[in-house]
Amino acid sequence: MGERLEPATWLVAVFFTLVSLFLVIVPWIAPDRPEEAIYENTWYVIAPAVSAGIFVSGALYWLAWAVVLPRVGNYKLVPRPDVLLDGTHVTVFDKVKHA
Repeated sequence: MGERLEPATWLVAVFFTLVSLFLVIVPWIAPDRPEEAIYENTWYVIAPAVSAGIFVSGALYWLAWAVVLPRVGNYKLVPRPDVLLDGTHVTVFDKVKHA
């Protein structure tokens, strides 16, 4: 169980982590001059702001669905494996009332 990763694997993981952080942070940095902005009449961070809004909306939906509603409704969500007609394996969540 749990073989050690090769040093090159760690290097690749660190590289991709740093690249991902760069791609998340850079769009929030304002251009030096207004002429360098891609959009003339739009806020320069509209794309990452909309992306962050979509991400936060999804996180709030999950929080409501998986945490808040089960507490308020006095039930818990129990995962159960299932197989679709085409053979695809899926996880189904059943509502189980607390006793």
